[in-house]
Amino acid sequence: ADFVRRHRRVVAAYQPVSFLRTLILAVAVAGFGAYLYFVEQPRIAEEAAGDHVADFKLEDIRALTLTYPEDLVIRVERDGKDAPWNLSKPVQARADQAQVNRLLQAIHDAKDDSRVTPPEVKSHKTYGLDGNGTQARIDLETAAGKQLPAIIIGNTTPVGYQAFVRVDDNDDLLITPLLFHSGVKKTVFDLRDKKLFTVALADVVGATVRRGNNELVFERDGNGWKITKPDQHRADKTEVEGLVHALDQMQAMAFLNPDEADGKGLDKPWLDVVVDLGKAGSVGFTAGNEDDTRGKGYYIKRKSDGQIAKVPAWIKTRFDRDEFAFRDRSLFDCVRGQVARVNVQRAEVGRASGRERV
Repeated sequence: ADFVRRHRRVVAAYQPVSFLRTLILAVAVAGFGAYLYFVEQPRIAEEAAGDHVADFKLEDIRALTLTYPEDLVIRVERDGKDAPWNLSKPVQARADQAQVNRLLQAIHDAKDDSRVTPPEVKSHKTYGLDGNGTQARIDLETAAGKQLPAIIIGNTTPVGYQAFVRVDDNDDLLITPLLFHSGVKKTVFDLRDKKLFTVALADVVGATVRRGNNELVFERDGNGWKITKPDQHRADKTEVEGLVHALDQMQAMAFLNPDEADGKGLDKPWLDVVVDLGKAGSVGFTAGNEDDTRGKGYYIKRKSDGQIAKVPAWIKTRFDRDEFAFRDRSLFDCVRGQVARVNVQRAEVGRASGRERV
């Protein structure tokens, strides 16, 4: 009994000390875990990710120039951070905004996997980094007119999915992921806006579609449309507005230079489309030969500037249609909300007499 009493006193005295030690240990473990998660892990991840190839803010860039080994130079520029990108070399045209922004973002986010310092670096030619590089040269210009150090992209590494890169103001040899190497290889078509027309339906007051000797003329009629040629009829609103929508959605499959017009059938077009925008003028195109190279389509010539392009084959099914396709096929003017009374009369034949009753 005395032993039991002494044992209970010892246990009772020990319990507060044991709980305090456990609490201190738990706090220490939690603190160490938090340090690893919030301090060490981000630092290790950042070191593993490498340094940025180029240091700039996206909104500061005014111009981007890509120079390729085959002497192709592509330049896009803008007037301000919220202004649209435009191609200025090798052609002057509106740029594909999403494509340019993705390319600029990729350059901004590019990091090196590792670096080789000057004592171990051989000649630039060894890595394909002499001149403008074997892959590309990237030049960036800020809105303030500052030219950032050029980024030269060379050969791929002998092993692994990586490539050699150098920056003009740095003697280090950078080794970057292969994705950066392939991602900067662009064509003029890649960076050019493929949308051929911008037409707001509210601005359209009329349209003319000529198919050979056949001509269809549409005019806006209040909230609807009418056909004025070859005959006068009420037009199907959905069909006419679908015609305008098709023009607005048309995109180029390829762009051609004026000297490539021969043999494209544009001197004797089978289709001529004009959309009248009132005081804003008009937009439209003529269509020539069909082409099956790299996808079926037709050559067209834009009326506003003579730009020749290849467009999808659906233009034939959308625009090559007769008057009946665009005519309103409703036989009576009957608006449901305006109907006050309906009177139905039916002729019946009497079963017994055979006489007709109304």
